[in-house]
Amino acid sequence: MNAQSVVDQSQLNDSQNFNLNEGVRYQTFRAGLTGNLTAVIIQVTNAAGGEATVAITATDANGTPTGPELTSKTFNLQTVDGFNTLVNFTSPVFINAGTTYAIKIVRNG
Repeated sequence: MNAQSVVDQSQLNDSQNFNLNEGVRYQTFRAGLTGNLTAVIIQVTNAAGGEATVAITATDANGTPTGPELTSKTFNLQTVDGFNTLVNFTSPVFINAGTTYAIKIVRNG
């Protein structure tokens, strides 16, 4: 994130992480601000090498992730320390305050 970045919201409970041995994982969030989402900070466990993709998707009326990926970023799991892994999206996605979205993560291959 750069000097102009604004933190919309955060989840400070360290027990909430993405276990990559459990297949595709999602975390939903309700946007507090309208604007471009440029990055997320995630916690990953069981990241023993390879690559993973983090994406943002829409959700349906029940909060279930749905539809195509709005933006995504593939990264090397060798660089993951488990906690506070910054994932900068190559193409920011415009999100609307009050709308629920999902962070999706999946191990590739």
